[in-house]
Formats: sequence, structure tokens, C-alpha cells
Amino acid sequence: MNKPRVDSISRLLFRVPPFPGKGRVANALAKYVARRQGGRGFCAPGDGARFEVELSDRIAREMWGGCYEPHVQRCLEALLRPGDTFLDVGAHIGYLTVVGACRVGDSGKVFAFEADPGLYRKLARNIDQCPWVCALHAAVWETSG
Repeated sequence: MNKPRVDSISRLLFRVPPFPGKGRVANALAKYVARRQGGRGFCAPGDGARFEVELSDRIAREMWGGCYEPHVQRCLEALLRPGDTFLDVGAHIGYLTVVGACRVGDSGKVFAFEADPGLYRKLARNIDQCPWVCALHAAVWETSG
């Protein structure tokens, strides 16, 4: 089965440096793409990794437009090196998991924890291109319950 390619508008937005209002521009463009593509969008959060989002969700539109938590992404870029191990606790649909996986590379290891069954399914789908990532359908807490 052929996987859809990364949306060209998303690819362009990832290349544009941050500017005031970039999030609003990305949001509007994502809504346009959602109407044309049945609500799904595809972006590349790190080194060619393909990532699927539901463009009906505001946070997903930020991911698609390259505007999602830029401060966290800068931290991951500064801290992670090839061969490192990265834990993503509360991995959601795996956006930062994929960013981290691209930073540590296939010589590293990534463990992504997500308790919500629906989000876990999306996480598992988004990381299937990174065999060095281990997704765990589990919560992480100091006690069991």
C-alpha cells in the first residue's frame, strides 16, 4: 500500500522560520487542506519522517504547520544526539516521539508511553516507520491504579 506523501503546503511551512502570526497562517491553510483531503494531513516533523494528523483538531493543525511547541523541539534538538535514549511520557499521537526518534536515529532508542487507547493507535501508526521506537500502551505514575 502506498502511503500518502507529505503535504506540499506543510513542507513549505516547516521551512519558513517563525514569525508573528505563523500559527494563524498555518491554521487557515490546514483548514483549507482538510476540506480537500477529507480531514487528514501529512507533515514531516523530522528528517523525512511522515506523520499523519487529523486537521479537524487545532493542536494537530499546529503540528501540521510546524508551529507545535517550538521551545520543546529546540530543547530536543539541543539535548538529543545519535545513539541516545529518549522517553516520551504521555506521547499523545507521537509528534515529539518522531522528532526525538529522528534526533537519536536508528542507533538510539525511544520509548513512548500513551494510556489513551485511541491516541495509542494513532501513535503506533505514526511510529511504524521508526523500528527503534517502542510504543507502550501504558500510563506512567508513581503508584499503580
